[in-house]
Amino acid sequence: MSLIIHKRVLELTSEQELIVPEDTQFLHVAEQNGHLYIWYKCDLDRPPEKRRIYVIGTGQPFTEDGVIEHFI
Repeated sequence: MSLIIHKRVLELTSEQELIVPEDTQFLHVAEQNGHLYIWYKCDLDRPPEKRRIYVIGTGQPFTEDGVIEHFI
């Protein structure tokens, strides 16, 4: 097991897909220097998987019908 915390730039789009190690735990999202970043903890020894990320602005409507996997 090789746990590490990574930081990655997110696109400024409402929906995107990230390829991260299996069982990745998303920790935090924040703006830095005009870019949107996501921090996550992962085990680099795990196989990769696709994870869908949704960016929802404050005050914007959304549904919780199982479409949104991760809401930070």
